[in-house]
Amino acid sequence: MIESAARITCESGPQTLSQEDIDRGEVSTTVTATATTPKGKSFTFPEASATLEISAAPAGSTTTAIAGDVDSADDVLHVKATVRNDGNVTLTDPSVTIGGEAVECDVDTLAPGETTGCSIDHIVTQAQFDAGRLDFHTTGTATTPAGESTTLTASDASVEFERTGAISAALTPKVKDDVLPGVGDPIGLALSVHNDGNVSVHDVAAAVEDEEGIEVSCPQAPLAPGATVACDVHGQHEVTQADVDRGSVAFSAPVTAADTTDTALSTTATATQATEAAAPALSSTLEPTLAAGSRPDAGDEIALVLHVTNDGNVTLSDVAGSLSDPEGLTADCSEAPLAPGASTDCAVTGYVVTQDDVDAGERAFTADVEAQDPHGKAVRAHDDASVVLDRHAGVTATATAERDGQEAPRAGDPVRVTVTVRNGGNVTLRDVAGTVGRDDVTCPHEALAPGDEVTCTIADHELTQAEVDHGEAVFEAEVTAKGPGGSTAEGSDTAALALARVPAITAESAAVLDADEHEVPLAGDTVSLSMTVTNTGNTTVDHVDGVVTDRRGVDVTCPTDALAPGDSTACEVSRYTLRQKDVDAGSVAFDLTGAARGTNGARVEAAAPQTVVSIVRAPAITAQVTAALDGDEDEPTAGDGVTLHLTVRNTGNVTVRDVSGAVAHHDGLAARCSAEPLAPGKTVDCTFAPYRVTQHDIDAGKVAFDVTAAAVGADGRHVEAGGRAGIVLAQHARIDATLSAHLGDTEHEVPAAGDHIRSVLTLTNTGNVTLTEPTAEVVELADATVSCPQGGIAPGDSVECAVPDHVLTQSEVDHGVVEIVVTAEATGADGTRPADRDSVRVGLDAASGLDMTAAALVSVAGGAERPARGTDVLHPGDRVRIRYTVVNTGNLQVRDLQHAADLPAVTCDDGDLDPGQRTTCTTEEAHTVTDAEAADGEVVLQGRVMGQVRRENGASVETPGAASTGQSGDAGRAEGAAVTTATTAARTAPTVTIGDPAERPVASAAAPSRPVWVFSEKVRTVLPTAPAPAELAFTGTDVLATAVPAAVVLLLGGLVLLLTVRRRREESRHRA
Repeated sequence: MIESAARITCESGPQTLSQEDIDRGEVSTTVTATATTPKGKSFTFPEASATLEISAAPAGSTTTAIAGDVDSADDVLHVKATVRNDGNVTLTDPSVTIGGEAVECDVDTLAPGETTGCSIDHIVTQAQFDAGRLDFHTTGTATTPAGESTTLTASDASVEFERTGAISAALTPKVKDDVLPGVGDPIGLALSVHNDGNVSVHDVAAAVEDEEGIEVSCPQAPLAPGATVACDVHGQHEVTQADVDRGSVAFSAPVTAADTTDTALSTTATATQATEAAAPALSSTLEPTLAAGSRPDAGDEIALVLHVTNDGNVTLSDVAGSLSDPEGLTADCSEAPLAPGASTDCAVTGYVVTQDDVDAGERAFTADVEAQDPHGKAVRAHDDASVVLDRHAGVTATATAERDGQEAPRAGDPVRVTVTVRNGGNVTLRDVAGTVGRDDVTCPHEALAPGDEVTCTIADHELTQAEVDHGEAVFEAEVTAKGPGGSTAEGSDTAALALARVPAITAESAAVLDADEHEVPLAGDTVSLSMTVTNTGNTTVDHVDGVVTDRRGVDVTCPTDALAPGDSTACEVSRYTLRQKDVDAGSVAFDLTGAARGTNGARVEAAAPQTVVSIVRAPAITAQVTAALDGDEDEPTAGDGVTLHLTVRNTGNVTVRDVSGAVAHHDGLAARCSAEPLAPGKTVDCTFAPYRVTQHDIDAGKVAFDVTAAAVGADGRHVEAGGRAGIVLAQHARIDATLSAHLGDTEHEVPAAGDHIRSVLTLTNTGNVTLTEPTAEVVELADATVSCPQGGIAPGDSVECAVPDHVLTQSEVDHGVVEIVVTAEATGADGTRPADRDSVRVGLDAASGLDMTAAALVSVAGGAERPARGTDVLHPGDRVRIRYTVVNTGNLQVRDLQHAADLPAVTCDDGDLDPGQRTTCTTEEAHTVTDAEAADGEVVLQGRVMGQVRRENGASVETPGAASTGQSGDAGRAEGAAVTTATTAARTAPTVTIGDPAERPVASAAAPSRPVWVFSEKVRTVLPTAPAPAELAFTGTDVLATAVPAAVVLLLGGLVLLLTVRRRREESRHRA
């Protein structure tokens, strides 16, 4: 029973959760209840339901397994991934990736605890097998009943491979046209490498042993199992004689590589190439040579050489030779192997020729040679040779004649004559006989062997006078003899006995200087000479003459052609003309020699004692000097060159040398004169390094040079001569004044009254003389004293004079330009006072600006006005005026301040504003709030003022290039608790208008021909409004104070706007 307003609790039995419930994430139960009223009437309660949320915990995992045997690449592995549902919700659409490859699974739905398989067959690649291990990483996802993806736990499996590395190589010789090569023929090689293992190999390298000229390069790309690579073999083997001797050439090429485990692999490839067939052959040549030459004699030696040549194509060894005829001769051959085509000489014992050989006229020889081929087989050769021995039958006769005593020969003196006969041939001679002139000689009758001699005699001979005069006695001998084989030999000789003839002469000479009109001898004067010749010999001489040594043009003439012994003759000598070198020497010597010819044709000479003539020497010179200015004669400057020229003349009678010149008081000016000697009467020009004009010279107006010339005479005496030259230097005193000016440092952005103009005056000496006592003054500024340095100013130099700062006035700023004029003068070295004048106009930038802020005045009862408050809300009929505060933010005076066109008129306290000055302007008529403005919720009032300035913003057009400063203007601002203002970006320039302000043209930089107007920013004042309250009749009250809710809203808005305005004003002031 349930009492009225009572509550009971009913419990149901437990409910089993199904997988669908868990997958759904909740289980819901609906309960219906009925009851019976006391009146027995059935009552059904409203259905009640409850839902229990079930937390889902999806989870899954993978397990990876690998099956299959892999021995090499391309084998197959079976990889299976088992997916298990480890969560409490059903998972569908399992997606599995094995080793990056997506695979399909056996089922699409997995209940908690169920598994399914996902498998692939993987073909092992060579790269994977080379790595030795293959890893499989399994990842997967499945979808939960809520449609979300869940990640399965990943798994890994791996398999390792057994790797075996092995290589082999093949080496193949290559010959041209498949013909067996001979010596010098090339043999090429081909090399290939094969991978015999199951893994790739790399770094394949090879070389051919003992072959420096062959290089092998193999490709460096990995070599797969079973693959073969051909290596490039550069170079060839040139077949040697040793190769042909062996019959073949063997090659060996070690090959290396590494497998993927970096295990070193190696193998060796070999090959053999046969060479051409062996063909041994031998030849010999026996060469006998008669050592004595073309005519052999008994005892001469015949040299024998046995030439052996290898005519085959293989090397021969153990070369040996022998001679069988004549006996006793041996051959000594080299033990070195004999290459094909090579030759060797075997030394054979020399053979001594016998007399029998010479008589026979010939000697024969026989030689045999034997050698071994590379296989030990004997190779032989034979040769015969002979030497023809020429036979010569000949005699030589030697006749001699002798006289006793050493005196000069006389007619009748005896002379002994003998004839010696010698066998000059190579055979024995017999029956020797001979004659001398018409007289027979007596000779021995025995046989005369080759080289032997006999003496034949004749009676003594007496000299004749003719023979003495002739100078000799002549004896002619002739002999004969018989040789073997019937040959005859003849010989002859002549003996001449010289008879001494001794011709001889003597000579004497004399010399004298001819008279002339000169005070001292000069070149060209003459000397007279004479000479006497006497015959002092024992024979008559002829062709008597004489000569003066080293005196060309001086001739000697002797009158007698023949001169008997003891006789003398006087010879005439032509005059000698003095040369300059004679005068320079101070004397001249003469060497005369007499000569004659004896009867034997011999020429005899005799030198006369030397004759010397003394000469007086007188050295002297003169000097002439000139000077010329190299630069501009009208405007000389320091550093200009002066060219000096010195001419030296030799006025003496001797040559002078070492000509020089020097300038007094100028040690650096030395003359450059020719090093050649200076002959009398000649001149030489000397030059000097340019003299550089000094400033002192120009200031003095002239420069002079005293030059001394010097020289050394032929006798060593020093001589000098002086000269003087000078130039006048034109003087010009000039000064240049250059004034520069600029605005000094200031805290203002643009020039303002009170700022300074700083000036610098530079004085430059533009003349060519030094300036002193410089002075300067500023025109029309008597109090501006200019101070200049008082030292001298050299030409081209400058000094700076200190000029006092000028303080700007407002009228100058308004005008836009300040002109400063200076005059300057100084004293020149020539006493003149040059002067100059300069001026500079300093432009002053203009920056006009008007800053305006607004404050609202609300009318109250009695016609009074008070400042608007933040709680004020205006209603229709309320009156309000705006009071503006205007500040001149520029640097020019603003005149005729007034309202801008099309905006409410204002009355300003001051019509003219100096820079920085402010004034108050108030709208002349109050504004009455209209119903429409009240309905809009605000009333907007705008204002703007303008005034005239003298010129536009920017630099003054009157002074292009003058100093200037930057300028900018402030934006207009509004003030007041309940006032909002529209502002532009900070530091924007105010509007400047020329002429009618209503035209509002863009600012111009040109000089204005009409007034220049400057405008403030347009200031917008916004005040809150509201319609009049319905329960209050409009009474004309100026301010409705009861509209509290609206006022509060407007107050909050006003405060926000006020804070915004103030923040912008502070930012603007900070940037300014």
